[in-house]
Amino acid sequence: MAHAHYGFRLSSDNPIVFKNTGVKSVFEDDFIFPISKYYILIRTLGNFNMEQVPHSFNFILDMMLFKQGTIYCCCCNREYLEMIIKYSENYQIEDLKRLLFK
Repeated sequence: MAHAHYGFRLSSDNPIVFKNTGVKSVFEDDFIFPISKYYILIRTLGNFNMEQVPHSFNFILDMMLFKQGTIYCCCCNREYLEMIIKYSENYQIEDLKRLLFK
């Protein structure tokens, strides 16, 4: 479990990011799941020894959550949400997954 740097998170109706497309179960693939504003559950079959993730990881994760949300996406900080919306226009979901799971 990794610790996030800042005190707010983006939330969406589709919060689990799977490494591969089309996966429906947490038992089938690596995944990233933001548990709270401070903690992120990262399940990987590879090596991962990071206790605190960098800001860039959090930003990429939030763009991913925004792009894969289908019903809602929200954040307690409007300016941050607007920034996520703006920057996520430059990325496809597969690009963000590659960045998150590298």
